[in-house]
Amino acid sequence: MINILKNKKILVVDDMKVNYLALAKILKPYDILLEFEQNPKNALAVAKEFKPNVILLDFEMPEMTGPEVCRVIRQDPDMKDTPVLFITSQTGETELSAAFDSGADDYILKPAREKELVSRLSRSLQTVDLQEKLRTQFEDQTMLTRILSHDINNMLMILQGSVMKLSRVIEDRETPKNKALETIQRITDLIKNVRTLQSLDDQKLVPDLQVVTLMDVFRDCKTTLNDTIHQKEIEILFDCMPEMKIIAEPSALLNSVINNVVSNAIKFSYKKGKILIHAVESGDSIEVKVRDHGMGMNEELRLKLFSKTEKTTRLGTLNEKGTGFGMPIVRKYMQLFGGNIEIKSKSIEEFPNESGTEITLKFKKA
Repeated sequence: MINILKNKKILVVDDMKVNYLALAKILKPYDILLEFEQNPKNALAVAKEFKPNVILLDFEMPEMTGPEVCRVIRQDPDMKDTPVLFITSQTGETELSAAFDSGADDYILKPAREKELVSRLSRSLQTVDLQEKLRTQFEDQTMLTRILSHDINNMLMILQGSVMKLSRVIEDRETPKNKALETIQRITDLIKNVRTLQSLDDQKLVPDLQVVTLMDVFRDCKTTLNDTIHQKEIEILFDCMPEMKIIAEPSALLNSVINNVVSNAIKFSYKKGKILIHAVESGDSIEVKVRDHGMGMNEELRLKLFSKTEKTTRLGTLNEKGTGFGMPIVRKYMQLFGGNIEIKSKSIEEFPNESGTEITLKFKKA
């Protein structure tokens, strides 16, 4: 761990120079670059110029206390991740609570002893190095996913065109052709959903929030899903006042939220089932409840539903397939709209007479 200290830059902020000199003496064998600032009011300016790997901060100082200095440092975007360690003789619960509440990473007891000082500095630096490695790995993984999505999507477009050309030559091969086209579409949808989630996480998609009439959205949703509704002979009942308006981005609301939720309700409903879509005012909000009486889900699956990594995709009541990305996208958009989503469900296995799912979308009322 000692090697990690070599050539590292440490800023000491202390109103008493004798404390700095004591630290400098202890750390001299470790090839550390030390900087000293006696005035706590100058700590941030010096830190921004010196760019330390760690800041050692006295707790009790005139004009500004250590926790006050730490808060100022943490508010600066360039310094928010720099480890801050308090050097203090104050070890009471109130003092330590104040130190950690201000954003400190650790503390060292006065008078500083070599083993403790070196150990805590080394661990803080190791944590920073690990965080940087994880950040780099995440960025590399994200880039790889984007490249794969882009390249696979291009190849799918070529494959789709080839299948269509082949179908014109071999007219009696409808079943293999349809199966191939269905598979291509499913892969394309999967890539689209991955890209959407990445854009939402990277905050590249910023919705243009507008006033939207709910009944118009419900009508458009029913038109979009008309074929699926007729295939399963599902009856959809709307209970919504015509004048109800919410705040959302119209396209994302229809295509990524309402269509997603209602298509799931259809997918997991049994043939000739009923789906109720009910909108009600609740203070400054409007709650849209989508209730089906289908196969439902158990509690274990419900808790995983918004996960981007857990496997949640499953077959519908007529073996319909999905990607498993629908609900994470719905929740992300609801958060961007300033609302939220809640899900209640009872599985057919546990509640054979009252199975089904109710999804509540809570919007800001216009």
